[in-house]
Amino acid sequence: IFVGANGSGKTRLASWLEERAGVDAHRVSAHRALTLNPSVVKVSEGQSKFRLLSGIDTPSIDQYSQESIPTYRQGNRWRSNSSTHLLDDFDALLQWLYAEQNNIAVRDLNNRYNGASVEPAKTKFKQLTEMWERVLPTKRLIVTADDILVDPSGAGNESRYSAAQMSDGERAIFYMIGQVLFAPPGLIIFDEPELHIRRAVLGRLWDELEASRRDCAFVLITHDLEFAATRTGRKLVVRSF
Repeated sequence: IFVGANGSGKTRLASWLEERAGVDAHRVSAHRALTLNPSVVKVSEGQSKFRLLSGIDTPSIDQYSQESIPTYRQGNRWRSNSSTHLLDDFDALLQWLYAEQNNIAVRDLNNRYNGASVEPAKTKFKQLTEMWERVLPTKRLIVTADDILVDPSGAGNESRYSAAQMSDGERAIFYMIGQVLFAPPGLIIFDEPELHIRRAVLGRLWDELEASRRDCAFVLITHDLEFAATRTGRKLVVRSF
């Protein structure tokens, strides 16, 4: 966990760590767009995965490899400005969630058609929903093949609203869970994880996120000293970088 004053170089440190870690790193910057569009155009799982990790919207077949991600990430995901570029990848995250859910649903359906009696696999969408509801226990997420609704607990159907109308905090929690679930095994770097989220919820959220990815190490860069104090790990103060 890194803390430090504004202008001390924390974000540039995060960019440097990502470059050094290469294919093993996935970084989410503090400059991130949080517009959630449940009607996002559906694409293949491979295309959505590569778009989220590298920033390339329509990759060619020869670009679909984990090893090539660092090559394209700097110029496409970060537009050659990794410290200040606005990260706008919520659509790619949703496309990957939908695509993975669709592929698992089709596979499980075909297994049933062929007489197999097996429990359905838990999709990333299902994992995200369960975690989001544990962090926000007064709300429920209703996920279909092409839509997402929020159901305030016990309020009735008339109180449901589109995920596009979520509060900033609700969308931020959704986004952070999705990013962590889809990050490849290795290093996850999160700049300002406290954005839009109440302190009472933030610690519970990061307990969930860290428990969900025992195969990853985390680097958190934060201005919130109380949040930093709640996390297990080495704490470092950045004076300059």
